[in-house]
Amino acid sequence: MERPVLCPVLIGRAPHLDALTRAADQAALGKGHAVLVAGEAGIGKSRLLTEAAGRAHAFSHLQGHGYETDVSVPFAPFVDALRSSESIDIRADIRRTSSPVVAELARIVPDLASPVERTPSRSHPQDEKRRLFRAIATLLFEISDRGLLLLTVEDLHWCAPYRRTTIWRGS
Repeated sequence: MERPVLCPVLIGRAPHLDALTRAADQAALGKGHAVLVAGEAGIGKSRLLTEAAGRAHAFSHLQGHGYETDVSVPFAPFVDALRSSESIDIRADIRRTSSPVVAELARIVPDLASPVERTPSRSHPQDEKRRLFRAIATLLFEISDRGLLLLTVEDLHWCAPYRRTTIWRGS
């Protein structure tokens, strides 16, 4: 999927940007935050998040997107975030995690693991979802152990309800 086109100028969002900056400052002090940026389509949410991420220099940034076509794709925003990471060496973080975690992650992002680490699952779908959630959370904690992590998910409304729950639990 193509990334959305963003306005190059942030207009009239100083109070919102200040709020996001304060949340980032608090996270840097060890008081993590989950922030929901919501509003009508086209009002500048993506531009605001891009500006906030650009100012959060101490943070590693993962950005995922929910797309209308991804409603049936398990954990699509996380797959997108892991595949498109520019500020984090995801492969190095995966190498530092345990083999069962790597095997689970390889089920949703096969190109991040070696063929040996990929194992087919034969368990109940609910158990698979729980294991995938734990694997994603483990990887995110692994990344955040090295420093501050900013995870943004654009168009969360396109995610299936259990994916939205996963994102909120993980925060």
